[in-house]
Amino acid sequence: DLYSLGIVAYELLGGQPPFGGSTPHGVLYRQVHEAPPPLRRPRPEGRPWPPAVDAVLQKALAKDPGQRYATAVAFVEALAGALGGAQPRPAALTEPVPGGEEPTMRLAGAAAHPPAAAAHRPPVEDEATVFVPGAALGPPGLAKTLAAQGGQVEKAGAAPRPFPPPRPVAGPPAAAARPPRRRRAWPLLALALLVVLAAGALALVALTGGGQEPGPQAGAPGPVSTATLPAGPPPATVAEVGGTACEDPAGCLELAAGQPIHLGYLLVVAGPDAALGIDSWRGVELAVAERREIRGHPVELRGEDGGCNAEGGLVAANHLARDPSLVAVVGTSCSNEAREAIPVFCRAGIPLVSPSNTAVELTGPERPAEYWCYLRTATNDAAQGVAAAHFAREALGLSRAATIHDGSSYSQQLQEVFAREFEALGGTITGREEVAPRDPNARSAPTALARTEPQVLYYPVFVESGAPLTREARRMEGLAQVALLGSDGLFSPDFLQAAGEAAGGFLWTSPDLAAFGPGYPDLVARYHEQYGEMPIGP
Repeated sequence: DLYSLGIVAYELLGGQPPFGGSTPHGVLYRQVHEAPPPLRRPRPEGRPWPPAVDAVLQKALAKDPGQRYATAVAFVEALAGALGGAQPRPAALTEPVPGGEEPTMRLAGAAAHPPAAAAHRPPVEDEATVFVPGAALGPPGLAKTLAAQGGQVEKAGAAPRPFPPPRPVAGPPAAAARPPRRRRAWPLLALALLVVLAAGALALVALTGGGQEPGPQAGAPGPVSTATLPAGPPPATVAEVGGTACEDPAGCLELAAGQPIHLGYLLVVAGPDAALGIDSWRGVELAVAERREIRGHPVELRGEDGGCNAEGGLVAANHLARDPSLVAVVGTSCSNEAREAIPVFCRAGIPLVSPSNTAVELTGPERPAEYWCYLRTATNDAAQGVAAAHFAREALGLSRAATIHDGSSYSQQLQEVFAREFEALGGTITGREEVAPRDPNARSAPTALARTEPQVLYYPVFVESGAPLTREARRMEGLAQVALLGSDGLFSPDFLQAAGEAAGGFLWTSPDLAAFGPGYPDLVARYHEQYGEMPIGP
Protein backbone atom coordinates (compact mmCIF):
# COMPACT_ATOMS: atom_id res chain seq x y z
CA ASP A 1 0.00 0.00 0.00
CA LEU A 2 1.84 3.08 -1.26
CA TYR A 3 -0.19 5.48 0.87
CA SER A 4 0.75 3.53 4.01
CA LEU A 5 4.39 3.61 2.91
CA GLY A 6 4.18 7.41 2.88
CA ILE A 7 2.65 7.40 6.37
CA VAL A 8 5.49 5.23 7.71
CA ALA A 9 8.16 7.39 6.06
CA TYR A 10 6.61 10.55 7.51
CA GLU A 11 6.58 9.12 11.04
CA LEU A 12 10.15 7.79 10.77
CA LEU A 13 11.45 11.20 9.72
CA GLY A 14 9.16 13.44 11.74
CA GLY A 15 8.85 11.42 14.94
CA GLN A 16 5.05 11.40 14.88
CA PRO A 17 2.24 10.39 12.50
CA PRO A 18 1.14 13.02 9.97
CA PHE A 19 -2.44 13.02 11.21
CA GLY A 20 -2.88 13.34 14.95
CA GLY A 21 -5.99 13.41 17.06
CA SER A 22 -7.37 12.50 20.45
CA THR A 23 -9.76 9.87 19.01
CA PRO A 24 -9.58 7.43 16.08
CA HIS A 25 -12.47 9.34 14.53
CA GLY A 26 -10.50 12.58 14.72
CA VAL A 27 -7.46 10.95 13.10
CA LEU A 28 -9.59 9.62 10.25
CA TYR A 29 -11.23 13.00 9.76
CA ARG A 30 -7.87 14.75 9.39
CA GLN A 31 -6.60 12.00 7.13
CA VAL A 32 -9.49 12.55 4.74
CA HIS A 33 -9.82 16.35 4.91
CA GLU A 34 -6.48 17.91 5.87
CA ALA A 35 -3.00 18.02 4.34
CA PRO A 36 -0.12 16.66 6.43
CA PRO A 37 1.80 19.44 8.20
CA PRO A 38 5.49 20.03 7.42
CA LEU A 39 7.98 17.91 9.35
CA ARG A 40 8.63 19.51 12.72
CA ARG A 41 11.34 17.29 14.22
CA PRO A 42 14.80 18.24 12.87
CA ARG A 43 17.50 15.84 11.74
CA PRO A 44 19.50 14.05 14.45
CA GLU A 45 22.30 16.59 14.02
CA GLY A 46 19.84 19.43 14.64
CA ARG A 47 19.51 20.78 11.09
CA PRO A 48 16.04 20.99 9.50
CA TRP A 49 15.03 18.63 6.73
CA PRO A 50 15.41 19.97 3.17
CA PRO A 51 12.18 21.47 1.77
CA ALA A 52 12.31 18.84 -0.97
CA VAL A 53 11.60 16.15 1.64
CA ASP A 54 8.31 17.81 2.61
CA ALA A 55 7.41 18.09 -1.07
CA VAL A 56 8.00 14.36 -1.60
CA LEU A 57 5.90 13.44 1.44
CA GLN A 58 3.09 15.79 0.40
CA LYS A 59 2.96 14.06 -2.98
CA ALA A 60 3.04 10.60 -1.39
CA LEU A 61 0.10 11.54 0.88
CA ALA A 62 -1.94 13.49 -1.67
CA LYS A 63 -5.72 13.11 -1.25
CA ASP A 64 -6.14 12.37 -4.95
CA PRO A 65 -4.56 8.97 -5.72
CA GLY A 66 -3.76 10.16 -9.22
CA GLN A 67 -1.41 12.80 -7.80
CA ARG A 68 0.67 10.31 -5.79
CA TYR A 69 3.69 8.33 -6.92
CA ALA A 70 2.72 5.52 -9.26
CA THR A 71 5.09 2.96 -7.73
CA ALA A 72 7.05 2.30 -4.57
CA VAL A 73 10.27 2.54 -6.60
CA ALA A 74 9.38 6.05 -7.77
CA PHE A 75 8.55 7.16 -4.22
CA VAL A 76 11.70 5.68 -2.63
CA GLU A 77 13.99 7.15 -5.28
CA ALA A 78 12.36 10.57 -5.00
CA LEU A 79 12.74 10.49 -1.22
CA ALA A 80 16.36 9.33 -1.47
CA GLY A 81 17.09 12.15 -3.88
CA ALA A 82 15.49 14.72 -1.56
CA LEU A 83 17.40 13.42 1.46
CA GLY A 84 20.76 13.26 -0.32
CA GLY A 85 20.35 16.12 -2.73
CA ALA A 86 20.82 13.82 -5.74
CA GLN A 87 18.50 13.86 -8.70
CA PRO A 88 16.42 10.67 -8.71
CA ARG A 89 16.68 8.58 -11.84
CA PRO A 90 13.50 7.65 -13.68
CA ALA A 91 11.87 4.63 -12.07
CA ALA A 92 11.71 1.49 -14.16
CA LEU A 93 8.59 -0.54 -13.60
CA THR A 94 10.32 -3.74 -14.65
CA GLU A 95 14.04 -4.40 -14.63
CA PRO A 96 15.66 -7.56 -16.05
CA VAL A 97 17.40 -9.83 -13.60
CA PRO A 98 20.91 -11.19 -14.27
CA GLY A 99 20.98 -13.81 -16.99
CA GLY A 100 18.31 -12.19 -19.11
CA GLU A 101 15.40 -13.79 -17.28
CA GLU A 102 12.08 -12.10 -16.92
CA PRO A 103 11.64 -9.94 -13.82
CA THR A 104 10.75 -11.93 -10.72
CA MET A 105 8.09 -9.30 -9.84
CA ARG A 106 6.29 -6.67 -11.84
CA LEU A 107 5.31 -3.47 -10.06
CA ALA A 108 1.84 -2.34 -10.98
CA GLY A 109 1.67 1.15 -12.37
CA ALA A 110 -1.72 1.86 -10.87
CA ALA A 111 -1.99 4.51 -8.19
CA ALA A 112 -2.41 3.51 -4.59
CA HIS A 113 -5.86 3.19 -3.11
CA PRO A 114 -7.04 6.23 -1.14
CA PRO A 115 -7.26 5.99 2.62
CA ALA A 116 -10.47 4.55 3.91
CA ALA A 117 -13.10 7.18 4.59
CA ALA A 118 -14.00 7.77 8.19
CA ALA A 119 -16.88 5.58 9.24
CA HIS A 120 -19.12 8.03 11.04
CA ARG A 121 -21.56 6.82 13.66
CA PRO A 122 -25.15 7.45 12.59
CA PRO A 123 -27.21 9.51 15.01
CA VAL A 124 -28.94 7.76 17.86
CA GLU A 125 -32.62 7.13 17.67
CA ASP A 126 -33.63 9.42 20.55
CA GLU A 127 -35.66 12.47 19.67
CA ALA A 128 -33.87 15.79 19.50
CA THR A 129 -34.29 18.07 22.49
CA VAL A 130 -37.47 20.16 22.25
CA PHE A 131 -38.42 23.03 24.49
CA VAL A 132 -41.16 25.60 24.64
CA PRO A 133 -40.09 29.16 25.58
CA GLY A 134 -40.72 29.83 29.23
CA ALA A 135 -40.37 26.21 30.34
CA ALA A 136 -38.18 25.42 33.33
CA LEU A 137 -34.56 24.93 32.33
CA GLY A 138 -31.91 22.47 33.41
CA PRO A 139 -29.31 22.28 36.13
CA PRO A 140 -27.06 25.14 37.22
CA GLY A 141 -23.64 24.90 35.69
CA LEU A 142 -20.79 27.22 35.11
CA ALA A 143 -19.20 29.84 37.31
CA LYS A 144 -19.97 33.51 36.96
CA THR A 145 -17.76 35.83 34.96
CA LEU A 146 -14.18 36.27 36.11
CA ALA A 147 -12.10 39.28 35.16
CA ALA A 148 -8.35 39.61 34.65
CA GLN A 149 -7.13 43.17 35.13
CA GLY A 150 -3.71 44.48 35.96
CA GLY A 151 -2.26 40.99 36.11
CA GLN A 152 -4.72 39.82 38.80
CA VAL A 153 -7.66 37.44 38.49
CA GLU A 154 -10.78 38.62 40.28
CA LYS A 155 -12.93 35.67 41.31
CA ALA A 156 -16.67 36.03 41.71
CA GLY A 157 -19.28 33.75 43.19
CA ALA A 158 -20.97 31.08 41.16
CA ALA A 159 -24.20 31.83 39.35
CA PRO A 160 -26.49 29.36 37.63
CA ARG A 161 -26.21 29.06 33.90
CA PRO A 162 -29.15 27.12 32.47
CA PHE A 163 -28.52 24.49 29.85
CA PRO A 164 -30.97 23.18 27.27
CA PRO A 165 -33.32 20.77 29.06
CA PRO A 166 -32.14 17.18 29.02
CA ARG A 167 -35.55 15.72 28.24
CA PRO A 168 -38.07 16.76 25.61
CA VAL A 169 -40.79 19.18 26.67
CA ALA A 170 -44.15 18.39 25.17
CA GLY A 171 -45.24 20.86 22.54
CA PRO A 172 -48.76 21.65 21.32
CA PRO A 173 -50.88 18.53 20.72
CA ALA A 174 -50.82 17.44 17.10
CA ALA A 175 -52.60 14.09 17.29
CA ALA A 176 -55.34 15.15 14.94
CA ALA A 177 -53.08 17.08 12.61
CA ARG A 178 -51.53 15.41 9.62
CA PRO A 179 -47.74 15.35 9.61
CA PRO A 180 -45.97 18.18 7.81
CA ARG A 181 -44.74 17.41 4.35
CA ARG A 182 -41.57 18.73 2.77
CA ARG A 183 -41.99 18.75 -0.96
CA ARG A 184 -38.65 18.83 -2.69
CA ALA A 185 -38.24 20.19 -6.17
CA TRP A 186 -35.53 17.69 -7.09
CA PRO A 187 -37.01 14.18 -7.57
CA LEU A 188 -34.61 13.59 -10.46
CA LEU A 189 -31.72 13.97 -8.02
CA ALA A 190 -33.14 11.17 -5.88
CA LEU A 191 -33.46 8.99 -8.97
CA ALA A 192 -29.86 9.77 -9.92
CA LEU A 193 -28.78 8.87 -6.39
CA LEU A 194 -30.44 5.46 -6.70
CA VAL A 195 -28.71 4.90 -10.03
CA VAL A 196 -25.32 5.79 -8.51
CA LEU A 197 -25.91 3.48 -5.55
CA ALA A 198 -26.95 0.64 -7.84
CA ALA A 199 -23.88 1.15 -10.02
CA GLY A 200 -21.68 1.17 -6.94
CA ALA A 201 -23.20 -2.08 -5.70
CA LEU A 202 -22.60 -3.75 -9.07
CA ALA A 203 -19.01 -2.51 -9.12
CA LEU A 204 -18.45 -3.85 -5.61
CA VAL A 205 -19.75 -7.28 -6.59
CA ALA A 206 -17.54 -7.27 -9.68
CA LEU A 207 -14.46 -6.39 -7.66
CA THR A 208 -15.05 -8.80 -4.79
CA GLY A 209 -16.58 -11.64 -6.71
CA GLY A 210 -19.69 -11.46 -4.57
CA GLY A 211 -18.01 -13.24 -1.68
CA GLN A 212 -19.71 -13.10 1.68
CA GLU A 213 -18.03 -10.86 4.24
CA PRO A 214 -18.92 -10.97 7.94
CA GLY A 215 -21.65 -8.37 8.29
CA PRO A 216 -21.96 -5.86 11.13
CA GLN A 217 -23.76 -6.88 14.24
CA ALA A 218 -27.31 -5.74 14.69
CA GLY A 219 -27.40 -2.08 15.64
CA ALA A 220 -23.72 -1.51 14.87
CA PRO A 221 -22.89 1.87 13.31
CA GLY A 222 -22.16 2.00 9.61
CA PRO A 223 -20.35 4.51 7.40
CA VAL A 224 -22.05 7.66 6.15
CA SER A 225 -21.17 8.59 2.57
CA THR A 226 -21.08 12.15 1.27
CA ALA A 227 -19.92 11.21 -2.23
CA THR A 228 -23.30 11.89 -3.82
CA LEU A 229 -23.99 15.35 -2.42
CA PRO A 230 -25.37 17.80 -4.98
CA ALA A 231 -22.78 20.24 -6.27
CA GLY A 232 -25.08 23.17 -5.52
CA PRO A 233 -28.72 24.09 -4.95
CA PRO A 234 -31.12 21.89 -6.89
CA PRO A 235 -32.41 23.36 -10.15
CA ALA A 236 -35.25 25.82 -9.73
CA THR A 237 -38.57 24.27 -10.64
CA VAL A 238 -42.18 25.04 -9.87
CA ALA A 239 -44.19 22.57 -7.79
CA GLU A 240 -47.73 22.86 -6.49
CA VAL A 241 -47.89 22.93 -2.68
CA GLY A 242 -51.34 23.27 -1.15
CA GLY A 243 -52.61 24.93 -4.30
CA THR A 244 -49.78 27.48 -4.29
CA ALA A 245 -46.84 27.42 -6.67
CA CYS A 246 -43.54 26.58 -4.94
CA GLU A 247 -40.66 28.32 -6.67
CA ASP A 248 -38.01 27.76 -4.01
CA PRO A 249 -35.18 25.65 -5.49
CA ALA A 250 -34.76 23.92 -2.12
CA GLY A 251 -38.42 22.92 -1.99
CA CYS A 252 -41.29 24.01 0.23
CA LEU A 253 -42.67 22.88 3.57
CA GLU A 254 -46.41 22.39 3.91
CA LEU A 255 -47.97 22.76 7.38
CA ALA A 256 -51.55 22.09 8.37
CA ALA A 257 -53.42 24.65 10.47
CA GLY A 258 -51.99 24.86 13.97
CA GLN A 259 -48.95 22.72 13.31
CA PRO A 260 -45.73 24.08 14.85
CA ILE A 261 -42.84 25.60 12.96
CA HIS A 262 -39.66 23.80 13.95
CA LEU A 263 -36.42 25.74 14.19
CA GLY A 264 -33.19 24.07 15.26
CA TYR A 265 -29.87 24.84 16.86
CA LEU A 266 -26.58 22.96 16.62
CA LEU A 267 -24.28 24.45 19.26
CA VAL A 268 -21.83 23.35 21.93
CA VAL A 269 -23.70 23.71 25.23
CA ALA A 270 -21.76 21.37 27.53
CA GLY A 271 -18.16 20.61 28.38
CA PRO A 272 -15.13 22.91 28.57
CA ASP A 273 -16.11 24.93 25.47
CA ALA A 274 -19.78 25.40 26.44
CA ALA A 275 -19.39 29.17 26.75
CA LEU A 276 -19.01 29.32 22.96
CA GLY A 277 -22.55 28.05 22.44
CA ILE A 278 -24.61 28.91 25.50
CA ASP A 279 -24.82 32.61 24.65
CA SER A 280 -25.95 31.74 21.12
CA TRP A 281 -28.54 29.30 22.43
CA ARG A 282 -29.87 31.89 24.86
CA GLY A 283 -30.08 34.44 22.05
CA VAL A 284 -32.17 32.02 20.00
CA GLU A 285 -34.40 31.37 23.00
CA LEU A 286 -34.93 35.11 23.53
CA ALA A 287 -35.85 35.54 19.87
CA VAL A 288 -38.36 32.67 20.00
CA ALA A 289 -39.85 34.05 23.22
CA GLU A 290 -40.32 37.41 21.49
CA ARG A 291 -42.25 35.85 18.62
CA ARG A 292 -43.91 32.66 19.80
CA GLU A 293 -46.21 32.36 16.81
CA ILE A 294 -46.02 32.97 13.06
CA ARG A 295 -49.31 33.16 11.16
CA GLY A 296 -51.06 30.95 13.65
CA HIS A 297 -48.24 28.40 13.87
CA PRO A 298 -46.45 28.10 17.23
CA VAL A 299 -42.65 28.14 17.06
CA GLU A 300 -40.74 25.26 18.62
CA LEU A 301 -36.99 24.87 19.00
CA ARG A 302 -35.09 21.59 18.67
CA GLY A 303 -31.45 21.35 19.64
CA GLU A 304 -28.34 19.21 19.42
CA ASP A 305 -24.91 19.59 21.02
CA GLY A 306 -22.15 19.38 18.40
CA GLY A 307 -19.33 19.22 20.94
CA CYS A 308 -17.18 21.73 19.02
CA ASN A 309 -15.68 18.94 16.90
CA ALA A 310 -16.18 17.47 13.44
CA GLU A 311 -17.56 14.12 14.58
CA GLY A 312 -20.15 15.74 16.85
CA GLY A 313 -21.17 18.15 14.11
CA LEU A 314 -21.85 15.32 11.67
CA VAL A 315 -23.86 13.22 14.13
CA ALA A 316 -25.90 16.21 15.33
CA ALA A 317 -26.60 17.39 11.77
CA ASN A 318 -27.82 13.96 10.71
CA HIS A 319 -30.06 13.82 13.77
CA LEU A 320 -31.63 17.22 13.10
CA ALA A 321 -31.94 16.81 9.33
CA ARG A 322 -34.08 13.71 9.86
CA ASP A 323 -36.96 16.00 10.87
CA PRO A 324 -38.91 16.78 7.66
CA SER A 325 -40.58 19.74 9.37
CA LEU A 326 -37.34 21.57 10.23
CA VAL A 327 -37.30 25.02 8.61
CA ALA A 328 -33.82 26.33 9.50
CA VAL A 329 -30.97 25.79 11.97
CA VAL A 330 -28.81 28.20 13.98
CA GLY A 331 -25.27 26.84 14.18
CA THR A 332 -22.64 25.78 14.44
CA SER A 333 -20.50 27.12 17.30
CA CYS A 334 -17.18 25.89 15.88
CA SER A 335 -15.89 25.78 12.32
CA ASN A 336 -14.91 22.11 12.56
CA GLU A 337 -18.52 21.23 13.34
CA ALA A 338 -19.64 23.27 10.35
CA ARG A 339 -17.42 21.52 7.81
CA GLU A 340 -19.24 18.24 8.43
CA ALA A 341 -22.71 19.67 9.14
CA ILE A 342 -23.06 22.00 6.15
CA PRO A 343 -23.30 19.30 3.44
CA VAL A 344 -25.89 17.41 5.49
CA PHE A 345 -28.19 20.43 5.81
CA CYS A 346 -27.67 21.62 2.24
CA ARG A 347 -28.55 18.15 0.95
CA ALA A 348 -31.79 18.39 2.96
CA GLY A 349 -32.49 21.94 1.78
CA ILE A 350 -32.29 23.35 5.33
CA PRO A 351 -30.56 26.75 5.76
CA LEU A 352 -27.78 26.85 8.37
CA VAL A 353 -26.83 30.23 9.88
CA SER A 354 -23.86 30.42 12.24
CA PRO A 355 -23.39 33.12 14.88
CA SER A 356 -19.74 32.24 15.56
CA ASN A 357 -17.98 30.27 12.78
CA THR A 358 -14.94 32.26 11.64
CA ALA A 359 -12.86 29.89 9.44
CA VAL A 360 -12.00 31.66 6.21
CA GLU A 361 -12.97 28.96 3.71
CA LEU A 362 -16.57 28.55 4.93
CA THR A 363 -17.74 31.65 3.04
CA GLY A 364 -14.73 32.31 0.81
CA PRO A 365 -15.14 32.54 -2.97
CA GLU A 366 -13.44 29.14 -3.34
CA ARG A 367 -15.82 27.34 -0.96
CA PRO A 368 -17.41 24.10 -2.21
CA ALA A 369 -20.60 24.40 -4.21
CA GLU A 370 -22.45 22.18 -1.72
CA TYR A 371 -22.11 24.97 0.87
CA TRP A 372 -24.88 26.92 -0.88
CA CYS A 373 -27.30 26.82 2.10
CA TYR A 374 -24.79 28.19 4.65
CA LEU A 375 -24.61 31.74 6.01
CA ARG A 376 -22.92 33.33 9.01
CA THR A 377 -23.09 36.56 11.01
CA ALA A 378 -19.63 36.20 12.60
CA THR A 379 -16.39 37.89 11.63
CA ASN A 380 -13.77 36.30 9.39
CA ASP A 381 -10.46 34.93 10.66
CA ALA A 382 -8.67 36.65 7.82
CA ALA A 383 -9.39 39.91 9.65
CA GLN A 384 -8.81 38.58 13.18
CA GLY A 385 -5.42 37.03 12.38
CA VAL A 386 -4.23 40.22 10.71
CA ALA A 387 -5.41 42.31 13.68
CA ALA A 388 -3.53 40.05 16.11
CA ALA A 389 -0.33 40.34 14.06
CA HIS A 390 -0.53 44.14 13.92
CA PHE A 391 -1.22 44.32 17.65
CA ALA A 392 1.79 42.15 18.50
CA ARG A 393 4.16 43.79 16.03
CA GLU A 394 3.11 47.44 16.26
CA ALA A 395 1.22 48.01 19.52
CA LEU A 396 3.46 45.76 21.62
CA GLY A 397 6.58 46.41 19.53
CA LEU A 398 7.59 42.72 19.46
CA SER A 399 9.61 41.17 16.64
CA ARG A 400 9.80 37.44 17.53
CA ALA A 401 6.66 35.28 17.75
CA ALA A 402 5.86 31.58 18.06
CA THR A 403 2.50 29.93 17.40
CA ILE A 404 0.52 26.90 18.59
CA HIS A 405 -2.63 25.47 17.00
CA ASP A 406 -4.83 22.48 17.81
CA GLY A 407 -5.32 21.14 14.29
CA SER A 408 -8.86 22.48 13.88
CA SER A 409 -9.79 24.64 10.87
CA TYR A 410 -10.35 27.62 13.13
CA SER A 411 -7.06 27.33 14.98
CA GLN A 412 -4.81 26.32 12.10
CA GLN A 413 -6.02 29.02 9.73
CA LEU A 414 -5.82 31.74 12.37
CA GLN A 415 -2.20 30.98 13.21
CA GLU A 416 -1.35 30.81 9.49
CA VAL A 417 -2.89 34.24 8.86
CA PHE A 418 -1.14 35.65 11.95
CA ALA A 419 2.26 34.22 10.96
CA ARG A 420 2.01 35.45 7.38
CA GLU A 421 1.05 38.98 8.42
CA PHE A 422 3.59 39.11 11.26
CA GLU A 423 6.40 38.24 8.84
CA ALA A 424 5.08 40.76 6.31
CA LEU A 425 5.43 43.42 9.02
CA GLY A 426 9.11 42.52 9.46
CA GLY A 427 8.73 40.09 12.35
CA THR A 428 10.15 36.58 12.71
CA ILE A 429 8.23 33.38 13.45
CA THR A 430 10.58 31.40 15.67
CA GLY A 431 8.58 28.18 15.70
CA ARG A 432 5.19 26.53 15.23
CA GLU A 433 3.74 23.64 17.22
CA GLU A 434 0.51 21.64 17.28
CA VAL A 435 -1.30 20.28 20.31
CA ALA A 436 -4.17 17.82 20.47
CA PRO A 437 -7.30 18.67 22.47
CA ARG A 438 -7.58 16.58 25.64
CA ASP A 439 -3.82 15.94 25.54
CA PRO A 440 -2.83 15.38 29.19
CA ASN A 441 0.74 16.40 28.39
CA ALA A 442 0.62 20.09 27.52
CA ARG A 443 4.31 20.66 28.14
CA SER A 444 5.83 19.45 24.88
CA ALA A 445 4.75 22.35 22.64
CA PRO A 446 5.66 25.19 25.07
CA THR A 447 8.93 23.46 25.94
CA ALA A 448 9.95 23.23 22.28
CA LEU A 449 9.00 26.85 21.61
CA ALA A 450 10.72 28.19 24.73
CA ARG A 451 14.06 27.19 23.17
CA THR A 452 13.35 29.47 20.19
CA GLU A 453 13.21 32.55 22.49
CA PRO A 454 9.99 34.19 21.27
CA GLN A 455 8.71 37.48 22.66
CA VAL A 456 5.04 36.60 22.13
CA LEU A 457 3.29 33.23 22.06
CA TYR A 458 0.13 33.18 19.93
CA TYR A 459 -2.26 30.27 20.38
CA PRO A 460 -5.77 30.70 18.91
CA VAL A 461 -7.27 27.58 20.51
CA PHE A 462 -10.23 26.73 22.72
CA VAL A 463 -10.53 26.45 26.50
CA GLU A 464 -9.75 22.73 26.59
CA SER A 465 -6.27 23.34 25.16
CA GLY A 466 -5.76 26.99 26.09
CA ALA A 467 -6.03 26.66 29.87
CA PRO A 468 -3.31 23.99 30.32
CA LEU A 469 -1.07 25.73 27.77
CA THR A 470 -1.33 28.98 29.72
CA ARG A 471 -0.53 27.32 33.03
CA GLU A 472 2.47 25.48 31.58
CA ALA A 473 3.81 28.58 29.82
CA ARG A 474 3.77 30.60 33.03
CA ARG A 475 5.75 27.87 34.83
CA MET A 476 8.57 27.78 32.27
CA GLU A 477 11.60 29.97 32.69
CA GLY A 478 11.81 30.70 28.97
CA LEU A 479 8.16 31.76 28.67
CA ALA A 480 7.29 33.22 32.07
CA GLN A 481 7.77 36.80 30.84
CA VAL A 482 6.62 36.24 27.26
CA ALA A 483 3.39 37.93 26.13
CA LEU A 484 0.56 35.39 25.75
CA LEU A 485 -1.94 36.19 23.01
CA GLY A 486 -5.14 34.30 22.15
CA SER A 487 -8.30 34.74 20.11
CA ASP A 488 -12.05 34.80 20.68
CA GLY A 489 -12.02 31.04 21.30
CA LEU A 490 -10.55 31.85 24.73
CA PHE A 491 -12.56 35.02 25.30
CA SER A 492 -14.74 33.56 28.05
CA PRO A 493 -14.92 33.38 31.84
CA ASP A 494 -14.50 29.62 31.60
CA PHE A 495 -10.95 30.13 30.35
CA LEU A 496 -10.16 32.50 33.21
CA GLN A 497 -11.52 30.02 35.72
CA ALA A 498 -9.68 27.04 34.19
CA ALA A 499 -6.34 28.84 33.79
CA GLY A 500 -6.50 30.44 37.24
CA GLU A 501 -3.81 32.93 38.26
CA ALA A 502 -1.83 32.14 35.10
CA ALA A 503 -4.46 34.05 33.07
CA GLY A 504 -3.37 37.35 34.61
CA GLY A 505 -2.13 39.63 31.84
CA PHE A 506 -3.43 37.38 29.06
CA LEU A 507 -4.28 39.18 25.80
CA TRP A 508 -7.13 38.45 23.35
CA THR A 509 -8.55 39.50 20.03
CA SER A 510 -12.34 39.64 19.86
CA PRO A 511 -15.12 41.50 18.02
CA ASP A 512 -15.51 45.16 18.96
CA LEU A 513 -18.66 45.50 21.07
CA ALA A 514 -18.85 49.21 20.26
CA ALA A 515 -19.48 48.33 16.62
CA PHE A 516 -22.80 46.63 17.41
CA GLY A 517 -26.06 48.35 16.47
CA PRO A 518 -28.30 50.48 18.70
CA GLY A 519 -30.45 47.47 19.59
CA TYR A 520 -27.60 45.69 21.36
CA PRO A 521 -27.98 47.44 24.76
CA ASP A 522 -31.66 46.46 24.85
CA LEU A 523 -30.74 42.85 24.04
CA VAL A 524 -28.17 42.82 26.85
CA ALA A 525 -30.77 44.19 29.27
CA ARG A 526 -33.29 41.49 28.35
CA TYR A 527 -30.56 38.87 28.59
CA HIS A 528 -29.65 40.00 32.11
CA GLU A 529 -33.29 40.09 33.18
CA GLN A 530 -33.88 36.55 31.90
CA TYR A 531 -30.66 34.84 33.05
CA GLY A 532 -29.45 36.94 35.98
CA GLU A 533 -26.01 37.61 34.49
CA MET A 534 -24.40 39.46 31.63
CA PRO A 535 -23.65 37.65 28.36
CA ILE A 536 -20.73 35.27 28.65
CA GLY A 537 -19.03 36.51 25.49
CA PRO A 538 -19.53 39.19 22.84
